[in-house]
Amino acid sequence: MAKEPNPYEVLELSTRASLEDALSKSQLLAKEYPDRAAEFRRAAEAIRQHPVRRAVHQFWEPPGTNYEDEAVEAFCRRYAKNPFDRRWLRDRRRKFVSHDCAPERIARFVLPPCCVPPVFHQPRLRYVPEEPS
Repeated sequence: MAKEPNPYEVLELSTRASLEDALSKSQLLAKEYPDRAAEFRRAAEAIRQHPVRRAVHQFWEPPGTNYEDEAVEAFCRRYAKNPFDRRWLRDRRRKFVSHDCAPERIARFVLPPCCVPPVFHQPRLRYVPEEPS
């Protein structure tokens, strides 16, 4: 009989994780890696249904093993909400399109100074005049 893998190692969980954490982690990993879904389900069942096996796996887990990166966890707790202000981005986009991409600014950027007309902005025609017959 093959040796049973440590479910904490399979699920990359700390031995301090709760039963709910094991179940949610197994579902998350099963969605991410569908080819290993059965392995993740067996690991979650081993943690949830067999308290003696769970204690044995917790005992034999090497000391100081932590599959979670505490720096990443701290970052996620601190910046749980979206760090971008969508209103500011929308306003900045409008300003960029209307001001920074204005034809006069582009002409000043692309053309040499001697070729930029002094009055670049000309009023647009609202209608096309008909040719005299």
